[in-house]
Amino acid sequence: MAMALAASTALALTACAALLGAANSGSAAPPPPAHASTAALAHADSAPARAAPTHYDPQRTFAPLVLPDPVNAYRSGDGSPGGAYWQNRADYVIHATLDPQQQLLTGAEAIHYTNNSPQALDTLWIQLDQNLYRPDARTRFVHDRLAAPTTPGYALDSVEIEQGGHRTRADYVVSDTRMQIRLQVAMKAFGGKLIIDIHYHYTVPDGGFGGRTGYMPSTNGPIYDMAQWYPRMAVYDDVRGWDTLPYLG
Repeated sequence: MAMALAASTALALTACAALLGAANSGSAAPPPPAHASTAALAHADSAPARAAPTHYDPQRTFAPLVLPDPVNAYRSGDGSPGGAYWQNRADYVIHATLDPQQQLLTGAEAIHYTNNSPQALDTLWIQLDQNLYRPDARTRFVHDRLAAPTTPGYALDSVEIEQGGHRTRADYVVSDTRMQIRLQVAMKAFGGKLIIDIHYHYTVPDGGFGGRTGYMPSTNGPIYDMAQWYPRMAVYDDVRGWDTLPYLG
């Protein structure tokens, strides 16, 4: 039995050798020696890699954004003023005095306001920045200044409206650093005019806590650095209408 298995194995090996010989006799090249494959791999590792072709154009990528279609008649596609762009106008005439003994500023202000917008305005908004120092000012809570000194803020002695040749007491309400005036007769669009006459006074804050406005002592008397010392019109535009955000400092 052992001799029969050995003979069968020899015949099988002979047949495999014949088949391999027939395959190698064709056009295919014999396999390279091991040392040749190693050399080829070493050459491939040392050759620089070629970058894949790209169609990236930085000038095109970062080119200015062109928006030819306008947003509306007031704004162009890029946000710049359009053909019907408008701005309201405020002109101020102010007479003010400063009492260095009482640290008191007193003012008489006439605001000549022009409504160039396409909307009639039945309310006006005014910024009262000195109310930033009142005990109930929002900024004291927002910026954790509850222990900071205070002042009474603006004291409005009178607020009047002159419109169409008639002068009347203004109907107004004050909230934090803002004042809303409710007009008896709405301002006309496209050029309506009126005058807001305000008499006021306020205590100048000490420079130690006043920030942008206040006074500091010196050998020659107090030195004043005054900012935001008069009531001023809030912005009205085509983007948000009235800007009624409170001033927080």
